[in-house]
Amino acid sequence: MAHIILVRHGETEANRLGIYQGKITDHFLNLTGNRQAEAVAKTLKDFQIEKIYSSTSMRAIETAENINDYHEKSIFATGKLLEIDHGLFDGKTLEQVKAKYPKILETWWNHPEKVKFPKGETLKGAHRRVTQFINDVINDMTRKIRSGNDSGSNYLNADEYFGNPASQFQKISAHLKYRRNFNQGNGKRPFNYRRQ
Repeated sequence: MAHIILVRHGETEANRLGIYQGKITDHFLNLTGNRQAEAVAKTLKDFQIEKIYSSTSMRAIETAENINDYHEKSIFATGKLLEIDHGLFDGKTLEQVKAKYPKILETWWNHPEKVKFPKGETLKGAHRRVTQFINDVINDMTRKIRSGNDSGSNYLNADEYFGNPASQFQKISAHLKYRRNFNQGNGKRPFNYRRQ
């Protein structure tokens, strides 16, 4: 059975100080963030991890590298996993944003789906970008399962791989289902990674 484990990066000074960080502003993990990274790495040390993906932000790469201390895999860093582009909010404190963009901030808190950050992106756009990447990863996993089989057994193998009951066989032909496990944690240090 395959699982996709989503891990949030550890705390940075920007997080602690309430500074918006997205695609532009990048900070390393602080002491708390490094401790969080070590904790999540220990939690995942006995998992059989095949691949590690990260955004290109240093906070995410540090997190991935810390997890990788137990797995020795290549880390694939991609901009497709970056946080939402906060545009002109990026690098600013909450107080600065409140002073300059009070209406946008209020909408962001109450109706985030309606906000496009000035010179940034929408929540829907960020969601589409990340979801497409995750779907590509799932499709890649599915292709590896399918190799060398007839179409009927492909779907049976995929069902078994993704933990679906046999009763779901007919429904899987168009969209292979997958299971997601969610964990939160975080990371540290220099690294080797390959951009996609």
